[in-house]
Amino acid sequence: MLGANPLAVFRHVTLPLIRPGIMAGSLFSFLTSFDNLPVSYFFGSADTNTLPVVMLSYMEHQFDPSIAALSTLQLLLAVVALIVVDRIYGIDKMTVSG
Repeated sequence: MLGANPLAVFRHVTLPLIRPGIMAGSLFSFLTSFDNLPVSYFFGSADTNTLPVVMLSYMEHQFDPSIAALSTLQLLLAVVALIVVDRIYGIDKMTVSG
């Protein structure tokens, strides 16, 4: 094993061990980014706006149920992402069982 390729060791040993943490972290950051309006204001510029900023300005100026429909789609996207991660990794693989 002294002559083992470090890339192969990373791909076959290390990556499978850290994959659930990477997936959980990316999913957590994805879900948190939808709810953080001040950061969305920070990342927007004069030419571009982020989706939460556009939704807030639309709610302030118009009364339309399309924002509720868009929020429902975002919620469904988050739930589907959680279900996919659960199907791939499962709660049993992420917990220590005796």
